[in-house]
Amino acid sequence: MWFCSLLTFLSLLSLGQDNDRVQEMLDECDSLVGLDSLETVLSMIDQIPIDEASDYQKARIFLYKGWFEEQRRDYTQCLLHYHQSLNLLSLSGQKQAWMDITLNKNIGNICQNLQLFEESIHYYRRALKSTRYLSGEKQSFEESALLFNLSGSYHGMKKYELAVFNLEEALSIDSVNGFDTGSIKNRMGLVLGDMGQFDDAISLYEELIDDADSLSYSRIKAIHNQGRIFFRMKDYESALSNYFHALNLKLTFGGSFCSNANLFFSYHSIGQSLAFTNKCQEAIAFLRRASETYEFSEKSLEDLKAFKYLADCYSRIGLDDSTSYYQKEFQKAKNEYHRNQEELKAIRQHLVASDIIQVYESNRRELEKSKIEQYWLWIVAGVAVLLVVAVVLVIRFRMKRRDAEVASEFQKILKS
Repeated sequence: MWFCSLLTFLSLLSLGQDNDRVQEMLDECDSLVGLDSLETVLSMIDQIPIDEASDYQKARIFLYKGWFEEQRRDYTQCLLHYHQSLNLLSLSGQKQAWMDITLNKNIGNICQNLQLFEESIHYYRRALKSTRYLSGEKQSFEESALLFNLSGSYHGMKKYELAVFNLEEALSIDSVNGFDTGSIKNRMGLVLGDMGQFDDAISLYEELIDDADSLSYSRIKAIHNQGRIFFRMKDYESALSNYFHALNLKLTFGGSFCSNANLFFSYHSIGQSLAFTNKCQEAIAFLRRASETYEFSEKSLEDLKAFKYLADCYSRIGLDDSTSYYQKEFQKAKNEYHRNQEELKAIRQHLVASDIIQVYESNRRELEKSKIEQYWLWIVAGVAVLLVVAVVLVIRFRMKRRDAEVASEFQKILKS
């Protein structure tokens, strides 16, 4: 029985050892990331004999696969791979904090992009816990960035006080180690605006516009976001002034400033403000540009209103055909939005199920470890008992031998 237990213990230990061949292939993939195409690296990952890999190596493989699916925007498959990686990392028993942080943060980012805010907070907090464990008392950029991400999820849930609290925590980390101060203050202004503290928000943006570098993305975003505060205050002329200023800066500097997603926000905001001031012809020009870049937006309920404003403007100037066309486009965008909401329900169920599986597998492995420890204790105890019995037998044997020698000596004395 002890021998079988020892074999079981040693075989389970061997499962945790990294395979050298698999490790070489993973290291080669690491060296190609950023130098070669995603497809090339993915094809190499698919060639790795996963059956020969340790749990930790499998975790790295699924981390890669999840990252590739994230680039392809297949979020369901991506989350599946990330969860497999998290589960395998837990089973491996290796304390790879950086990998745990990366996985939880990536899942949190995807959930936030999909507006699954409660789920994103869950994963951000897990990543934050590992970050603080890794950093100790020293605050880090990663901690500041995660606090910023948490604020975004709380903002999305309209829990403004918690959003402000996390933003202030992020700002408290010094600028050398902390996340981008401009991004933090830009979000702080929007949260203050949603809380109705318009004067504080405008003052914050004025400070950011004055202090930020004239070519920085933070400054351009601050100008645009200040316009959003003016719009909330129904000061549409001031809002338009800011929106046009931000758009001109984007077009001047080009590059990432002129991405379709960035331009959509400008076109939509300008068109919306013009529509609210009954400048329908001008509004139509910008709203049509927004509709052309709608595919690159977040496709939120607010974003799809670009089609509604277009239909309203065409209706006001009496163009019935265009009104009907954009009413249909608005309805189509709404239907797509609701389909996406149904898909999000399935993703949420998948996340819950994956967490349950991870807990189950973790508990199962802990039970296995506990059994192994018990087997090992039985082996040690058995060996100890054998040693004690052996010592007792040796002592008894020596005592009998000594008694025999004493008796023999005594007989000799009597005879003499």
